[in-house]
Amino acid sequence: MKRSSTQHKSKKSILSLLTIGILFISQFAIAQPQSLMKADKYYELFAFEQAIPFYLDALKIDENNTRALSRLGDCYRLTGNLDNASSWYGKAMNRADKKPMDIYHYAQMLKSTGMYDEAKLWFNDYARFELEKGSHFAKSCDFAKSNKDGNPPFEVQKVATNSTASDFGPAFFGDQVVLSSFRKDKINPSGNDEIIKDSYNMLYITNRLSDGGLSSLKVLKTEYRSESNQCFVSYRNGKVAFVKNNNNFTNGVLPLAETGVKMDIYLANANTAGIWEEVIPFTFNGVRYSNSWPFLAKDGKTMYFASNAPGGYGGYDIYTSTYQNGTWSEPKNLGSRVNSAGNEISPFLENGVLYFSSDWHMGFGGLDIFKSQLVDGVWSKITNMGDGINGPQNDYSFIFDANKEQGYFTSNRKGSRGNDDIYKVTFDGSFAFSPVTEASPSPITDTAIEPGPSSSAPITTTSTPSVPFYTGKIVNSETEDALAGVRVLAKNKQTGTEIQTTTNSKGIYDLPLKKDFSYLVGFSKVGYLNTDKTVNVDANTKLNFLGSLEMEPSPISTEKPETEVTSSKPLFEETVKGVNPITSTVDMGTKPIIPDVTPKGGGTTTTTETNKVVLKSNVFEVQVGVYKSPSMSKLRSLGDLGMVYGDERGDVTAYKVGTFEKREDAAKAQKEIVKRGFKGAFVRKVTENNPIVNAITSMTNAKDEPVTSGPSTSTPSSSPSASNEKGLVFKVQLGAYKDPAKIAIDNRLNNWGDIQMEKISNGLTRILLGNFENKKAADKAKVKAIEYGVQGAYVVAYRDGRKISMKSLPQ
Repeated sequence: MKRSSTQHKSKKSILSLLTIGILFISQFAIAQPQSLMKADKYYELFAFEQAIPFYLDALKIDENNTRALSRLGDCYRLTGNLDNASSWYGKAMNRADKKPMDIYHYAQMLKSTGMYDEAKLWFNDYARFELEKGSHFAKSCDFAKSNKDGNPPFEVQKVATNSTASDFGPAFFGDQVVLSSFRKDKINPSGNDEIIKDSYNMLYITNRLSDGGLSSLKVLKTEYRSESNQCFVSYRNGKVAFVKNNNNFTNGVLPLAETGVKMDIYLANANTAGIWEEVIPFTFNGVRYSNSWPFLAKDGKTMYFASNAPGGYGGYDIYTSTYQNGTWSEPKNLGSRVNSAGNEISPFLENGVLYFSSDWHMGFGGLDIFKSQLVDGVWSKITNMGDGINGPQNDYSFIFDANKEQGYFTSNRKGSRGNDDIYKVTFDGSFAFSPVTEASPSPITDTAIEPGPSSSAPITTTSTPSVPFYTGKIVNSETEDALAGVRVLAKNKQTGTEIQTTTNSKGIYDLPLKKDFSYLVGFSKVGYLNTDKTVNVDANTKLNFLGSLEMEPSPISTEKPETEVTSSKPLFEETVKGVNPITSTVDMGTKPIIPDVTPKGGGTTTTTETNKVVLKSNVFEVQVGVYKSPSMSKLRSLGDLGMVYGDERGDVTAYKVGTFEKREDAAKAQKEIVKRGFKGAFVRKVTENNPIVNAITSMTNAKDEPVTSGPSTSTPSSSPSASNEKGLVFKVQLGAYKDPAKIAIDNRLNNWGDIQMEKISNGLTRILLGNFENKKAADKAKVKAIEYGVQGAYVVAYRDGRKISMKSLPQ
């Protein structure tokens, strides 16, 4: 039977539609990866504005793509569009695979849009990942709520010359103001009427009006014009400092490190007409960091500026340098009273008062403007300039004319005409700019706010009376080198008040401690063991009584554990709760790890034979997994839950965390271990006579008497007594810990020497591998220790039972 022509055409049409549909679906499926690839490429090149449309295209296809959601939030945040940033980060919050930094940035945006209650909730949520940072910013939300809507003794207004582009970075040039702008149409600086249309910013000059307003702008004519952008200018006494930046600096971008903007300071002579001559780069510009926001003080030979050079306290720190004998001095960090874990930028000095902006000190939004005064060589308490000058958004580049009681600053607050606008601020007579007499710094969480006319004193989050500074030093216990960047936190035992600072490049720190109080002072630095000590301060306490403290290098990673264990997987997925599939008792065949405790008389103890420790009737542990080549750093990250130890089973090792007297405590630890990526972890009752578990049980009873072990096994590489010099032995230091139960030791190390534990100062326990008759043998054992996962292992020397410096030995 022949088909009709109509049927044939109908079938052909259906096939055509199907073909078109398939092609459409294919193109639809390809579109998202292409859009994402293009968006990611622009993002990685810091071209955030160009990345936005491609992320939007990708989200039209898959509205639940977490990477696109969070990165779109990043793009809007970094180009100054905070409302859109908050919206897209908010959508990412509904995704289970969101990253901790997505939570932090969302909280940031909520705070920057004045939603302090909501922001506090998300900062507290972020504190699960970074406790100090999350808690700090949660407190800053309380600060903002408590101090907003005041009655400030000043008036803030936009200047009429702002454009729809970013106008920012005002600086005084005599009675005029120089500023930067991204406005589209620029008059050629050659003086003719040619219009330049480009994307870079240029410098403009304007006259100040009697009411503080600014007249129409004119392009700043200079003999020098860089191909790169120029901004952030400072004039003083015939000198000029300014910034050149790369072409990543675009309209609406706040040029901090994460935007990819690279900035360098240049200096020149400037005549009375503002013409620049003899332009030279600042001696300390760097390839991998930025210097920016220069301010020339006094006679033009002292410069304050912001830099994110290595060795600072956070992102950008404020430094100072002086011009002496034809060169600029090495920059000096202003210290932890001004600088913080965040960014401190745009310094300006007037009548001995330093004004700057920070996104860490207690404030109302992103960047707030603060002030501090140098009193007897010490920067005073950091004071927030108050609601009105500061708001939920970014406020920076504050300058002030004390004679006219007028100032200017940059802000991207709501109501701004462009991304950034210039604002004028006029003060009345009640605004106090008198010298600050209080010489004590505030801890990072303690920020004063400038009072209104009805107040007689600053309102502070805590009370910090005037106190003297006590100085200390931190050194590496092995090399005796000074340790920079050590975080020092002093907690008043009576009041609970905390004070924080950081050591400088010479390992020096100082703390304002009140007399007749006791403090617990803690010290922490990545790569070193945290330690602390209690100090008592009275009327006779000397300013240098904190003395010198040694910090022990630690092989244990201080980074937070990742959510997934990627370096190795368990050979056996043991998922049956409370049941150990491998029930037989395993003879580890090695010497157990037994803590050797320093007796009261001093010196170290040696191990002697004794009976095995009997386990308590109920002891529980969590079996993490069975591994052949485990990631020791991942296992060590569980040390906050209990001691991590291994149980050899042929060519594999079962790693466990314990011990726990109650099953519910073990179950709680098991849940946390699973959360950290060890999916097969389970609780089991300890029944076999495991020597490492015995050692843990022994630790719970150890006080001041030596704890002894079972018989020692001899090893080919160590000898308890032989050495090239009588009484001299070498050991490998595996770590020193406040709680030795937090170390994971690969049992194979027992084949290279005796594991020893020695109590040392500050309540620490040093874990050692030894003894070795010469350094060569110890070096071999150190290599093995590193091979078995103890990355920070190093050789130490003992003479007559006491640790000595390796530097004291003949080479």
